[in-house]
Amino acid sequence: MSRSHTTLAASLCLAALTLTGVGCGGGLPVRGAVIAGPVGLAQVVDARDERLDGGGLGGVQVKAVRPGTETSGGIAPLATAVTDDTGLFQMKISDRDKIRGPIVVITESPDSFRTATRIYPPRAGQEVLINVRERRSAGATETSE
Repeated sequence: MSRSHTTLAASLCLAALTLTGVGCGGGLPVRGAVIAGPVGLAQVVDARDERLDGGGLGGVQVKAVRPGTETSGGIAPLATAVTDDTGLFQMKISDRDKIRGPIVVITESPDSFRTATRIYPPRAGQEVLINVRERRSAGATETSE
């Protein structure tokens, strides 16, 4: 094989690896928001969804784990984050090979009930919207009209 063919083959191989993400250390970014809702549920939504625009719950721990490990203690999560004051979070699953198929997104906070929802990782142009059910404060009373 001539030197020009070798260089061309190497260039094409590098381009293919770059386009497929194989061999790249970028990982999979997972962004989203945690908001209060009537039930605990995570879902993948369009990144332009207005519910992602803040106004969410701060201080909520968000974890991504493999399905089947969400109740196992001592299992290292694929990624973790804590929501900012507006309820937004961002985390990165560093090894794409670990996420062939669905993941389980778990939220934990003293102010809300724990959620664990199985989802497929978001693709480009998508984010994760997580609804959590807030705990009632000890002094709160419920009223009806």
